[in-house]
Amino acid sequence: MNPSPLDPELQKLFRAAAPELHGQAFEAQFARRMETERRRARLRRSAMQLAAIVLLLAASPWLIAGAHWISEVIAPQLTRATAWVGTLAGMASIAIVTLSVVIVRRLRAG
Repeated sequence: MNPSPLDPELQKLFRAAAPELHGQAFEAQFARRMETERRRARLRRSAMQLAAIVLLLAASPWLIAGAHWISEVIAPQLTRATAWVGTLAGMASIAIVTLSVVIVRRLRAG
């Protein structure tokens, strides 16, 4: 809270009501400990983010190879499966499996 410089009375009231932590040993020590822990937590978080970025950079050749493998091997199989689902036999099979799952779940639920 930053009081207006135009209101000196408000500033006096704020200074009078504000707790003075530096004058009390326990509170000052606790505040220092909390600030140290916050600083360590920020440092750990930054280190973990940096490690994640380095790991992604180091793993990028394998990620690129995996993407290439997916586009070359998996994509044609998905295309065939999608074409099969579009047929009457594919739709009937999906309907039978879906109906079976719904019936089994209702029977198990009671």
